[in-house]
Amino acid sequence: MVIKNKKSAFVVSGLIYGCLMALYYVLQGDVLMALIMCLFGSVLYGFLLYLYTVYKEKKAENLRKQIETKRKIICHGGASYRKSSIIAIGGWMFLTEDAVEFYKAIDNLGGKNIAILLDEIISVSMKGKILNIVTKEMTYSFIVPQVKIWKEKIELIVAT
Repeated sequence: MVIKNKKSAFVVSGLIYGCLMALYYVLQGDVLMALIMCLFGSVLYGFLLYLYTVYKEKKAENLRKQIETKRKIICHGGASYRKSSIIAIGGWMFLTEDAVEFYKAIDNLGGKNIAILLDEIISVSMKGKILNIVTKEMTYSFIVPQVKIWKEKIELIVAT
């Protein structure tokens, strides 16, 4: 099962960007440019964000094929590993029959791949779009789309 961002996430992101740009131009006194940015900027930003995500998903498909030859994948999708409250490393996360595995995107510097064995997981919780996985050694935080599905899937496998 592939867990993806809903298309509405791109629309909302575009609207937020367009509204902020419109506000900037209104404060500058250029109402016409504000209207153009609100309409055009919203659509363009949301569409470009969507295209970038599709591109990243296609790159992750090769990684999925490699992992699938070695172990069964239960679900996978885009994710960001939260190193701190202000630093997140983008990549792809897999829930396999043995572990929760995070692979950083090649273009992200400073990150590392993470494997959390399922038998080491003590608890799983969520807050907003943040999935927290607690082990004896540390707590891992990931930003994932549809966090509730991730939480349910991990808890179901850990419980068995």
